[in-house]
Amino acid sequence: MSVVVWDGTTLAADRQATNSNLRRTMTKISRHGDVLIAGTGTQTSTQAVREWILAGAHPDKFPHSETDDNTAVWVINRNGTIVKFENSPFGIRYLDKVFAEGSGRDFALGAMTMGADAVTAVEVACMYDIYCGGGIDTLSFDD
Repeated sequence: MSVVVWDGTTLAADRQATNSNLRRTMTKISRHGDVLIAGTGTQTSTQAVREWILAGAHPDKFPHSETDDNTAVWVINRNGTIVKFENSPFGIRYLDKVFAEGSGRDFALGAMTMGADAVTAVEVACMYDIYCGGGIDTLSFDD
């Protein structure tokens, strides 16, 4: 469970990982040159998809055996293109300029609708969603 938010400038994510009744701390976002990558869901799945993307995203090498219904990996390109990968090597290209994903998504989207930036939206989600917390990581193309 997570919350990952892109506001058009900043990618922000909580750091909480939940394993049964145990909280762990981890990073859910990364930057690779002109690409920002964010993952929510089962972390072994999101990491497998991230590594597949970094290895060239060849459709015949998609890690089907590693993905599950909770897997969502977002790729944000410096040129503004946003693509979401779920259980398929064929990403969904979104025209939206902002997004939020994970169990805290609705809280974050509500906050952004009221004018919050990505960091504040994650803070709001962490206040209300019991599966979000543990601190916040941020990335932008200007870092």
